[in-house]
Amino acid sequence: MACGCLIVTSNLGALKESMNGMNTYVDIDINNFNKEKYVNEYISKLNDVMNLNDEEKETIRQNNRNYIKENYTWNVICQKFEQEIGIFCNYYKKSFTDYVTNVQMAMELFKNGSFTESYNYFNKISFYPNIEEYASINLNVGVCYFNSKQYDKAKVHFKVCRQIKNNFIINKNIALLELGRENIDKFVKYVKEAISFEFDITLANLLAEKLETLGRYHESIGIYESILRIDPGNINCLNNLGNLYLITITLQEDVDDAMDKTYGKSLDYALKYNEHRKKELILSNKIFNNLYNWKLSEDEIFRRACCWYKYFPKDSKLVTISNKLNRNKITNSKLKIGYISTDFITHPVGYMFNSILKNHDTNKFEIFCYDNSLKKCENDSTAQKLRSYNNAQWFRIEDKSDEEILSLMISHDLDILVDMMGHTRNTRMNVLQYKPAKIIISYFAYPSTNGLDETDYKFTDKYATPPETQKYFKEKLYYLPNGFQCYTPPVDIESNKDYTRDKYKIHLCCFNNPIKLSIPTIETFAEVLKRLPQAKLFLRYIYYKSSYLREHIIRLFMKYGIERERIDIGHEQLVDALSLYNKMDIVLDPFPYNGGTISSEAIYMNTPLITLAGKNYVSRVGVSLLSNLGLEKFIAKNKAEYVQKVVDLANNEAEMKLLHQTLRFRMLNSDLANSVSFTKNIEAAYQDMANKFNY
Repeated sequence: MACGCLIVTSNLGALKESMNGMNTYVDIDINNFNKEKYVNEYISKLNDVMNLNDEEKETIRQNNRNYIKENYTWNVICQKFEQEIGIFCNYYKKSFTDYVTNVQMAMELFKNGSFTESYNYFNKISFYPNIEEYASINLNVGVCYFNSKQYDKAKVHFKVCRQIKNNFIINKNIALLELGRENIDKFVKYVKEAISFEFDITLANLLAEKLETLGRYHESIGIYESILRIDPGNINCLNNLGNLYLITITLQEDVDDAMDKTYGKSLDYALKYNEHRKKELILSNKIFNNLYNWKLSEDEIFRRACCWYKYFPKDSKLVTISNKLNRNKITNSKLKIGYISTDFITHPVGYMFNSILKNHDTNKFEIFCYDNSLKKCENDSTAQKLRSYNNAQWFRIEDKSDEEILSLMISHDLDILVDMMGHTRNTRMNVLQYKPAKIIISYFAYPSTNGLDETDYKFTDKYATPPETQKYFKEKLYYLPNGFQCYTPPVDIESNKDYTRDKYKIHLCCFNNPIKLSIPTIETFAEVLKRLPQAKLFLRYIYYKSSYLREHIIRLFMKYGIERERIDIGHEQLVDALSLYNKMDIVLDPFPYNGGTISSEAIYMNTPLITLAGKNYVSRVGVSLLSNLGLEKFIAKNKAEYVQKVVDLANNEAEMKLLHQTLRFRMLNSDLANSVSFTKNIEAAYQDMANKFNY
């Protein structure tokens, strides 16, 4: 055009726009192109141009040249470019100034934990110097949303970062976000991605813990063992690995050796680095788990339990606080009763405490509850039910120091403190050695001695702990009449036995924690199955989520000559597990660590229990339950008698079916299920102890 040519072309190029529509163009519909139509129109317009006279053609040429000179010479183009770049530079200068200001303000608020205000400043940014800064800002915005619990928004920003640069920090943040949303499977996915970039020990330890909750124990064990190769003194890892080894205790040729390599080392490092709280938790773990070691005598278990002061000598500051309590006499018009536990939740302790709390006589007793459970348990249905009675003062103590808890309890002037925790998880045992009440009672949760001189009594009954067992307790045994436990069904569920069977006509079961399946227990269960070729054994517990554990248990039974198909292992929620009893005939109680609440559940579901009487509380819970129900005939004195009692009952169809129809009635009409009379017995015991204290 600049050279004086006339133009006929299509409308698809830039020419029509750049020349402001001057010259001749043939329109094309690209979505419905008609070749013949295009050719015809092109020829027609070409003819029109060619038929112009010379003056008309020259006018068009001149207009073209003028338009090009005005708009497309280098001078004009450079001027336009300078104008446009100037606008951009001014915008850049302002945007950069705003960027720096907003980032500085946002980061200052970020460091102070003011996340809402921080992401408000981050969101004002519309300019980013480079792609790395863009990713960094999105990461910070994501963290702000995450800490404000706006997880969906946080994930959007984290995923933007991940698309730009897939690295450790991005995957770690997404993993923690999914953990906050309780999406454990996704948490595991992103943590694995994160530690593929960088093996962060803290994050790996958290991954192992969560894999454990999913029942993927073999993976969890592998990660803990990997951590220990890098960091042999990792206290949490050693302690957690001890817990996992304990679940597979039947794998251990030497239980003490397995515990020393895990709990023992963990305790040594906690002592070395003066980790007071970890030391307390690990020591209680070690003391508790001696109860599962079937090779230990009662004397040895007692000796090992009495070691607290070796690790926790009295602190003079805490002694001073403790001495503020007047211990001369109980003078309160109402007895002040405190309860402390980690398990005021959906847990056997929670169920038991519910039986007591709902019936407490607040005209005679003032109640204080010290809740050591995790905060996430606040929404637990049992926790909410306990608080709904509005007859107690509740105090959360899980994050408080020993000094804070002791000061709190002393300020309440407690007459009696009932420890429903002992050496169980998340224990606060060290507080108890400073005696924060005039009288301390150990009850229910922990089935052995706490080993503390400061604990005055242990609630029990004459069957669980006959007088000759007093030598195994620091506490004085206090016998409650008609049993030391009261069962309240967690749900209302029918008991209708279903006798539909495959080729195995007798269904035996044990729904206890597999930690209780000691080698002697498995040997005895295997002997029962050999004597009853028509029987099948059902094992149920949450830990059986682990395919590794299931396979291990099955292979142990196979080692003792039992076919794989005769062992049915699974895990169900509570309601489904209770319903499964409708298909069960006989419950086999493990030993030396008996079932507790699970045995009561079985009786409630009309399923008879066979137990082996041991020498101490932990191995006589079944004795207590059956004796208080008048069912002593199902208590065996030795393993041979245990096997015979199971065989005899299985072969006596009439007796077995009668029990299937009457056991629930028997239980519900006993003090073992009468929470009102049971609570009155507890309250009478408190009054008796107070009277003895005063006189």
